[in-house]
Amino acid sequence: CYSIYPSKMQEDPVAEPDYDPTFKIFKLNHDIPICESVSPNSSYRWHSMNDQEFTAYRKRLEEEVCAFMDEIEEREGKKFDYLISHHAFTNAMTGAQILERRQADGNKKLRHFNFVHGTALKMYIKEKDKDPEYPMRFLKITQDHGVFNGREKTSGIWVNSRDYIDKFIDCFPTYPRSHAVYSQIGVNQKTFCPKGSTVEKDLAKHVRDEDKAKLAGVKKVVTFVGKFADWKRLDAVLYAAAEYEKSHPDV
Repeated sequence: CYSIYPSKMQEDPVAEPDYDPTFKIFKLNHDIPICESVSPNSSYRWHSMNDQEFTAYRKRLEEEVCAFMDEIEEREGKKFDYLISHHAFTNAMTGAQILERRQADGNKKLRHFNFVHGTALKMYIKEKDKDPEYPMRFLKITQDHGVFNGREKTSGIWVNSRDYIDKFIDCFPTYPRSHAVYSQIGVNQKTFCPKGSTVEKDLAKHVRDEDKAKLAGVKKVVTFVGKFADWKRLDAVLYAAAEYEKSHPDV
């Protein structure tokens, strides 16, 4: 399993004697483009790009992903089986183009799948609803591209919220509902779990010196795993708090 993802800050990992990197950075000279109006990590909107910038971004992404795949296939001595893109927008269209390109080069078994996230869907819906901040542009581009017109370019999609299936089909009505699957969000607690850590022994390591006195009486802590974007995460934290405070009022 290999991956490539964008970043303005990160650099490519360096190989070590016992480690061959399994990921690569798609290097940006700007913040990661976003579909929404605001994000904790970026304010650079896709809608702020002109057509030339948007086309250049997609083309560079396609070329860099293909070059990375070539490098991996040469090292592994075999072709890729699956290509998974995240977000039902630029990455999906790029994935479909790479699929066509590599199938034409002989890799007939390659299949492209997409993991749909909410941000692109919200952008499409706002464009359809004629929101002044979202002039109709990218939904039409994606529809005309054909990435979701059927299973030829995208064999299946996953969504992380049940209602996204209806919203997705509303935007791309010719895509077969039978191949849109709800994948529930969660944390694998066999992997992400305490391993000998205790508040008494370990909390002080992560607290600033000036805060240690006021936190000295803390006996229990709650760890939030995820991007704390309050417009879509705060409600989950509050629902969770309503549950754990029943049995742990001292948290």
